[in-house]
Amino acid sequence: MNTFFQQKYNKYKNKYLILKKLLNQKGSGRPPYRVLVIGGGTPELYGQGFFEVGDHPTSNFGVGQDWTHQQFWTDLETNLKTTLGDLKFEIIIIDKGSTSWLPEENFDLFLRTSMKFLAPEGIFLLEGPFAYKDNTDEKHEIIRKYGVNIIGRIGFGKVIDNDIYTIYSPNRGGLLMDRRDINKSDINIGDITPGTWNPVGFINPNPAFKYIMEEKNQIDFIKKRFLHT
Repeated sequence: MNTFFQQKYNKYKNKYLILKKLLNQKGSGRPPYRVLVIGGGTPELYGQGFFEVGDHPTSNFGVGQDWTHQQFWTDLETNLKTTLGDLKFEIIIIDKGSTSWLPEENFDLFLRTSMKFLAPEGIFLLEGPFAYKDNTDEKHEIIRKYGVNIIGRIGFGKVIDNDIYTIYSPNRGGLLMDRRDINKSDINIGDITPGTWNPVGFINPNPAFKYIMEEKNQIDFIKKRFLHT
């Protein structure tokens, strides 16, 4: 085989091997899937019960793809229908910090797709709102357009840590509210906020806002209280 054809052969062989690897990608999340997570990338972060979506190597869908394209979300919907059948996710989350990588248009595409696969009494955790203004405020305005209800809020650590999540649900959030095996004593039920931002540059903490001390983050919270791992 001459050099020209050898180069062509190697080029298409490499493309084939890359495509084959992507098609065979199973991800680090393992069924039965109960939690949909957008973003991630650390192999030991999720695992059993989580379906990871993103362009990172550990994802169950989207390896090497670009979620800023509408086709990504169209393909994800097709994939989820095949993967889940008649099942729905109990919980949907966004990996901490990944909201900043989802511009408003893509965040809306994500919601349009993912909300179809959230159980009626399931919950959706979204970062914020924090005691100071940041780019999550717009995200909360967008999700409210989908007719979801605020069930409550959780905060990890202290007010200074700014690790706050709002809990949304299409209905009452029965997954959280009705289960007796879930400790709700440190969950802020309703639309209570962690504090306010003082224009001078200080946070005025809300003394009534409770913080979770047992679990270190939303992943730990889900694993221990819902998945019991």
